[in-house]
Amino acid sequence: MEGTYIPCKFEYSPKNDKFRVLAIELENEGYRGYTVLNLGRVQSVELTDISAETDYLQYFLDKRNKEDRIIDIEITDERNAMERFMVEFSIYKKEAAYDKERDVLKVKLYYDPLDATEILVKILGFGPVLKVLGPDSFVDMIKERLLKQKSLGQ
Repeated sequence: MEGTYIPCKFEYSPKNDKFRVLAIELENEGYRGYTVLNLGRVQSVELTDISAETDYLQYFLDKRNKEDRIIDIEITDERNAMERFMVEFSIYKKEAAYDKERDVLKVKLYYDPLDATEILVKILGFGPVLKVLGPDSFVDMIKERLLKQKSLGQ
């Protein structure tokens, strides 16, 4: 895979021990969109004479914030799940409220669609102490993943 990119933000995933760069992809001297590149897979880099408009960072932030998705989650505190969840998802924007009557933490987790698979795997790792309430599209992704795992195990 080759392309022309403007790096905008570097991230480190301690769980996967990898660095990645969030970048704008250029096409025909315009912005094609943004993407995530795994730095461990980069084989070569060349400096180009292409200059980007000065608003590329604002474009990136606008594009990324527009495409954020929200997952509604409930977490029980079995096996210290609430604290583990907050640590595991510390890099993501979230809104959390504790429901004292039901003894659950209700969380709205904001994530970038490019991170959907990573989020899905992390959520499944919590098992029955975490329940995804919506959106239906994310619940369907979980069901598909579990059905696929079940079929591979038979």
